[in-house]
Amino acid sequence: MSWRIRFLIVAPVILFVFGALLLSCGGGSSGGPGPSVAVELSQLIIYQGSPVPPTPTPTSIKKSPSPTPSATMTARPVATSTQISVSETAQYGVQGIFFKANHPANTSVQDLTTSTGTVFTSQNPAVLQGPQAPSSTPGLYLAIAPGCSCVAASNSNKVTTPVGVTVAPGGPCPSCPTQAPTSTPTPKSQSEANIEQAVPAAVPSSAGVVNYMFIIGAPLSGRIVPDSNGGIDFIADSVLHSVDSTGHEIFRHSASGLAPAVTSNGLIVALDGANLDAFKSDGTLAWQTPVSSSVGPVAASDAVYVETATGLASVSNTGHLNWSIDSGSFVAAAPLSAGIVVAAPHGPLTTYGSDGASSWTFTPAGGFSGALAVQGDVVYSGSGSGTIYALDSRTGTQNWHLALPGPTASGPSVGDSGTIYLSCASIYAISSDGQTLWQQNGVPSGTGPLVAVGTANVFDAASSDLAVMLGADGDYAWSTRSFGPIIRAASGGGIIYVATQSGRIFALR
Repeated sequence: MSWRIRFLIVAPVILFVFGALLLSCGGGSSGGPGPSVAVELSQLIIYQGSPVPPTPTPTSIKKSPSPTPSATMTARPVATSTQISVSETAQYGVQGIFFKANHPANTSVQDLTTSTGTVFTSQNPAVLQGPQAPSSTPGLYLAIAPGCSCVAASNSNKVTTPVGVTVAPGGPCPSCPTQAPTSTPTPKSQSEANIEQAVPAAVPSSAGVVNYMFIIGAPLSGRIVPDSNGGIDFIADSVLHSVDSTGHEIFRHSASGLAPAVTSNGLIVALDGANLDAFKSDGTLAWQTPVSSSVGPVAASDAVYVETATGLASVSNTGHLNWSIDSGSFVAAAPLSAGIVVAAPHGPLTTYGSDGASSWTFTPAGGFSGALAVQGDVVYSGSGSGTIYALDSRTGTQNWHLALPGPTASGPSVGDSGTIYLSCASIYAISSDGQTLWQQNGVPSGTGPLVAVGTANVFDAASSDLAVMLGADGDYAWSTRSFGPIIRAASGGGIIYVATQSGRIFALR
């Protein structure tokens, strides 16, 4: 037998044996460490006092002559109600109780006081003032006026039990609201169980609960756009991000312009250089159309409306350029059922139909100011004179108007119940027929985002470092200074999305 034939027979046998030995020893793709074990946060505890470092304890197994201590931490006592005087401070921290998914009984404790995902809230910023900036001491509250407030903290869809704080002199404070107890479950089908798990637990009104925090690393270029699937889409640092309802990124793509738009058939449309790109929900490119724009889409309804160098263009939801007109510059836009309404800076409002023809023009007293909002067949607009207008979107005629004491700074924004909110020195809630429901004077006046949330709440980034949520009666639901400067906010499905100057987006309920 020649050496060539022997090699052809022996070589495969040697390779087979070597491969078998390699696999049996943990080589190949199945080697290396096993899958990582998920660690989940089960509970948050708010405690009184400043954070303390974990206590080093020696390891039980000696791996070297001088074993390195491993840090362990024990849960601290839960904070109880506190009484302080004006100008005194109260310090709180928060710990997380974690467990491994495959060993639920094996828990560990971590201090999350300084975590970027932890948000401290208080019920009344007129009583307790939190840290002025993210670099300040988290959980430190200064008493600025007699009264009552509740303090809580949130992280990763968990919220601590609120703690009552009484600032003396003053009478006894009512108990802080707590989460509703979970009822004993009864056997259900798998489909019923899945539906039940999707319903969030009741939340104390003194705390905004952080569902998730998404770190971008750069400030947003423009607005946050909620989509029909419970996710959000936005552009930051020349990248389009599409994030689902749990805070996981579905896809990203290079993009220019300020913000994307979401069409009525669920496409995510964004500018990319000289082209307008439309993506399906999984990131697949649906169509691409050349456009002349540096800003990108500003609204979407029956079509995608794009701001151009000279005005406005309309692109169909299938990617066909319908028309392009010289409409002049505008500072706000809102989609109508068939067309769009735009507002010129300190000037008039103009609507354009599906054919690009102007339907009507209306000039508010003092010119346009604030934002544009549309609900049904009504367009809501603020003005430089302080008047809020409700206009018929088909004819431009006034349904009603309401005079307020100054120019519109933020809003209007319309809630699911039809209530209109706007900021004009104070925050106002106005019914759909033009009646003032309430006025909140305690929030500092500012031009930050003001967004209606759900049926009866409104979120206001009142100043560079204070954010508040107001309830149906105009009282504080919660307030916080944990975000730092807020540059954008949006709402969808009862969730408020807050974008900060530091390049983070918080999703809260």
